[in-house]
Amino acid sequence: MNKLFLLVFISQVVNFSFAQDWKSKLNEARKLYQNGDYGQSLKMYEDAKSLAPESIDFSSEIGQAAYKSNDFSKAKSYYESAVSKSNKKTSSPNQFHNLGNSQ
Repeated sequence: MNKLFLLVFISQVVNFSFAQDWKSKLNEARKLYQNGDYGQSLKMYEDAKSLAPESIDFSSEIGQAAYKSNDFSKAKSYYESAVSKSNKKTSSPNQFHNLGNSQ
């Protein structure tokens, strides 16, 4: 019984640390973006995305960082992803505007 408890406890600690890791990377990416360091922001966003659960989507933010760092093909890819994941009620005209500008 103690082994089972220990195993459950360790798995929860690991899950919590991964959750904190992607969130901290996302926050760092946002800070870098606000400070105008778009290239580093893009890298940090992509790191956060690789660690985040699939249900979490910040494609628009990544696309914006890619656009600002002049990586237009990557920006287009992320904008397309953002548009495809949103439905007509939640998609904003800005998403389509950004997609058009990246081409």
